[in-house]
Amino acid sequence: MKTAERALASRRLFTNLVVLLVFISMLGALMVYFNNAEPELKSSLLKQVSRRMQDSAAQARWQWQAEGRPNAIMLVHYNQQGSETDRRPLQVNRQGLARVDSNDEACERLWSVLLNTPARLDGFRVRSDFMQVTAQDKATAPVCRYSISGGSYFDYNIATGTTTFRD
Repeated sequence: MKTAERALASRRLFTNLVVLLVFISMLGALMVYFNNAEPELKSSLLKQVSRRMQDSAAQARWQWQAEGRPNAIMLVHYNQQGSETDRRPLQVNRQGLARVDSNDEACERLWSVLLNTPARLDGFRVRSDFMQVTAQDKATAPVCRYSISGGSYFDYNIATGTTTFRD
């Protein structure tokens, strides 16, 4: 009888070990899957934000023209329903684009004014850097570069008010 009990206990132990190994393998596969999908999600969110920033810069330029081209405007932000949510002052240059000083803090302020949010994306800080970038025509252009840890970034061209996304 003891031999039969030992055999049954051994089978149960073997079965439990197989179930445990299958569970650990599935858990590991899910972790790898979600870890790989996260950078794509952050990149997609950053691309959407780059479009929003360009749209907001264009909106600010139209508002500047409508107000008679002053040195500063009060940029008005609206929600999905069209209700006003906030107003932020924006210094404007002669072309109707945001005036940005040559430093990283100015780029972070530009993000918060144009997007009406802190420089964060999905709970993570977005790096804001001021830099001179060589364009296709070999001329240097001042840009604010916004990047996340996954490697994706976009440049806001201070001279044109346009954004360029890079994966």
